[in-house]
Amino acid sequence: MRRLGLLTSKAAADQFAHHLESLGLEARRDQTAAGTEFWLYDEDRVEEIRKVLERYERGEFVPIDIPPPAPTPEVAAPRTTTPTAPRRPSRLATFSPEPWTVLICVLSIAATLLTGFFHVPTQFSRALAIIPLNVSAEGASWSPADDNPLLWVSRGEVWRLFTPALIHGHILHIIFNLQWFYVCASVVERIRGTWRLAGLTILSAGASNLAQYAWAGPMFCGLSGVGYALYGYVWMKSLLQPETRFHVPRSLHIMFWVWTLICFSGLLPIANGAHATGLAVGILYGLVTFL
Repeated sequence: MRRLGLLTSKAAADQFAHHLESLGLEARRDQTAAGTEFWLYDEDRVEEIRKVLERYERGEFVPIDIPPPAPTPEVAAPRTTTPTAPRRPSRLATFSPEPWTVLICVLSIAATLLTGFFHVPTQFSRALAIIPLNVSAEGASWSPADDNPLLWVSRGEVWRLFTPALIHGHILHIIFNLQWFYVCASVVERIRGTWRLAGLTILSAGASNLAQYAWAGPMFCGLSGVGYALYGYVWMKSLLQPETRFHVPRSLHIMFWVWTLICFSGLLPIANGAHATGLAVGILYGLVTFL
């Protein structure tokens, strides 16, 4: 199975799917934030059908008559008058969870529950924060002698640079962050591969956590720094490497920057250090052509 391409228009995607069915071609159809992505099971006809998809993307919805390849004499079947219905892709084929994306979502849910939404003084709260914290519903306390993340990294607890991103402080916090992460990360992982997404996730989490610690101290949590990095990465790829077929709708740009202005207005208790650093990391990561 190989990727055909992306159609941003739902009408074009529906027409193209019908066109594939009329040709008896089996394809997978994935709905993403950027549009509808098609994958063709018959790899020998990918280049041929990709040209058809490009015409649909330009708005040419009229079906194009492309006959199926003629069978070779050795395998030619006898002529028959019995019509055969085109194969339809299984419904399960449209559900394609990406491994790194799912892993981070599962770890985030687990870390949030084990720390009691970062309000319960458990051993996990001490172990997963950027430094050992004594958290409670009223806030957090820590020893001045412990107030140095690099000290704990030097002692082998390297995970502290990353794990604060997995913890969330309340139910809306985790729902919003995981929804954004899943939509963006699954597209990045499907198009650019698992290792590129993993690198961006780890790098942006570590950098944004350290920046937020320097900005406001150790009492913070959340995956939003990584979410900002994903936006910056996809934004740069859509501008500088259009062949990657990333696309950020104008409405998403507007929503993102309006939300960012609200965050930096001081009206909400937001980890702005993590947001700004995550965005910068994502932009820089997106500027590297092989990433």
